[in-house]
Amino acid sequence: MITLRSLPPAAAPITLSDICRGLIGLLNGKKEAERFRRDLKSFFGARHCFAVSSGKAALYCILKALHSLSPDRDEVLIPAFNCYCVPAAVLKARLKIRLCDINADTLDFDESELARNLQNNRKLLCIIPTHLFGLRARVKRPVPAGVTIVEDAAQVMGSSQNGKFCGLAGDVGFFSLSRGKAISCVEGG
Repeated sequence: MITLRSLPPAAAPITLSDICRGLIGLLNGKKEAERFRRDLKSFFGARHCFAVSSGKAALYCILKALHSLSPDRDEVLIPAFNCYCVPAAVLKARLKIRLCDINADTLDFDESELARNLQNNRKLLCIIPTHLFGLRARVKRPVPAGVTIVEDAAQVMGSSQNGKFCGLAGDVGFFSLSRGKAISCVEGG
């Protein structure tokens, strides 16, 4: 199949002023990136905020840090329907993927399947509830001791749930700043 025209995943009006600010950001490099990181940290009221090259890189860093704290745990539970970046980051971190079926209405974990996956699993490092297509996942749920909730908020940056920003309800969360996301810097996480 030959595609003659490609549309971006999301369209946002860009003004001349936006282009000028982007050029200033390019010229000021690290200084502007640091200002953006501080602004994000302040906006979300987060204790820590790290800027990396992509949401996938952010997840990779999180998984490597968690695995260094619990080297005997090497399984990551993810929804069976997910962005390809999530399992790619798990594999890149040299961890094992454990899939959990989803609820077709919410695209979140199927609760009964999740409960079965959490029972007697001493190898489980973390679970990754994923907010897809603006649908917010249920993040706060009982998990066994030693299992971390890593919230994938790549597609819902700025959204809130139960009075808390998505990305801050789990033990750790990450966002994406790539094309098509709520806030796009073309790349970043």
